[in-house]
Amino acid sequence: MKIESISHKGDFRIVQNGMKITELNYKNWFGSKAGTRYKSQDIEIVQKNMWCHTFRIFKNKVESGTIGFNWKGRGEIRLMDENSEELLLTMKARGIWKSGFEIINEHGEPVLRLNAKFNWRKFSHDYHIEKGPGALPIDEHELLLYCGFAAHQYLAMMSAV
Repeated sequence: MKIESISHKGDFRIVQNGMKITELNYKNWFGSKAGTRYKSQDIEIVQKNMWCHTFRIFKNKVESGTIGFNWKGRGEIRLMDENSEELLLTMKARGIWKSGFEIINEHGEPVLRLNAKFNWRKFSHDYHIEKGPGALPIDEHELLLYCGFAAHQYLAMMSAV
C-alpha cells in the first residue's frame, strides 16, 4: 500500500495492489483546504485558524476530528469514534536519510509507518506504508487520508522555517 503524490499542490491518492482506493484533492494551490469522497461520505479538511497549525475534519459537514501540530512539531490526529469517544494518534517524523513518519496510538504502540521516497518528477513525496503491531482505531484508508494530509502540512511548515 502507498500514498502516491499526483500533483505539485499536494493532491495524492491511496493505492493498494495497484488499484486506487481514494484520492485527496486540495481546493486551490496555496490553500489548506482539501476534500474527498470516501465510502459514501464527503470528507473535508479545513484550516481552523490563520496560523495553519490546526485543521478541522468534517464528514458530511459534521466535525469529526482535528489535525494539529504541537510546539515540538509533532502531528496530533484527534478523531471521534462511533461511540463519540476521542481517539488520539501522534505522528512523529523519523530518520534523516530514510525519512518518514510513524503513527503511534494512545498506548504508545506504532500502528503505521510512512516511509518517504522523494519523487523528482512531481517534486513531492510518495509514501510506502508499513503496518505496525498496534491495532488501527479506524478504517486504515481513512486514516491514511489524514496522515497524508498531516505529512504534507508538516513538510510545508518545515520548509517555511
